[in-house]
Amino acid sequence: MIEFELAKNIEAVKVSYSKKPEVLELTSEKAIQILKYKDKSWKYEKEYRCIVSDVYVPISVTKLILGPRVPESTRELLEGILRCCKPNLKVVHHKGLGDSVIESPRATVSSKKVYYRPSDACSKCLEIEHYRNELVANK
Repeated sequence: MIEFELAKNIEAVKVSYSKKPEVLELTSEKAIQILKYKDKSWKYEKEYRCIVSDVYVPISVTKLILGPRVPESTRELLEGILRCCKPNLKVVHHKGLGDSVIESPRATVSSKKVYYRPSDACSKCLEIEHYRNELVANK
């Protein structure tokens, strides 16, 4: 699971599980109402959605949360890769039985800016390639 923050100009809206929107004529406003609705059987998800006109919602990943079933070797591999690209990203590896220790997701809208890594190869690419090859070799 990942924890992330939305860009400051993006709004997260709570999904409605109560009344299905009636569609007599499809307008932009009606489309947004439809996108904010989900059937009552999904209410346990307590979902929030970001409705944008762009293809992607800009986020800033703040934490990677690994469950107890993730092998130690996979955690080490991920931490090695992330040290190259995202050295400040926090990685948490829960230990326990089953999924009983997974954190509850929460929506947080923040004013932090989202920074995108340039598409040019960085100085750490060789190290990342090493970790990728190690992952493929261990399968």
